[in-house]
Amino acid sequence: MQSSKFIRAIGKDIRIERNNKNISFVDLAKKSGVNKRKISDFEREGLNTTFKKVY
Repeated sequence: MQSSKFIRAIGKDIRIERNNKNISFVDLAKKSGVNKRKISDFEREGLNTTFKKVY
């Protein structure tokens, strides 16, 4: 599943933000300073869903 690649890419920040169920992967990536090309890959993969839908 693509989300595991995403989680590795943003590292520890995901644990901090996990309680906020409304934050999307893409928002979290932007906050974490993931490079823009990677973010657009996530958007293309449909990872701009919220954690609630993924976890």
